[in-house]
Amino acid sequence: MSRRPARDPEGIADLKWAVPVAMVLLLMPPMLTVFDNPVLIFGIPLLHLYMFSVWFAGILATAFLSHRLGRSDGGSGPPRDGG
Repeated sequence: MSRRPARDPEGIADLKWAVPVAMVLLLMPPMLTVFDNPVLIFGIPLLHLYMFSVWFAGILATAFLSHRLGRSDGGSGPPRDGG
């Protein structure tokens, strides 16, 4: 029986820098001015809806990556002392 190749943890580990960079770029004033219009969606200003959507997507992406990184290192928790 052939074993499945191990997933590349480096590919996932490199993504951990992409989330904060994307969050900074998406929440900078030049990007925010695109959504700063007097438009209401379900009574919520478009700018507020955009900001909270980006914020929530960042939280979900961070949770997903931390879950995947936790599994890829093979450990079940932080290292323990020998004593």
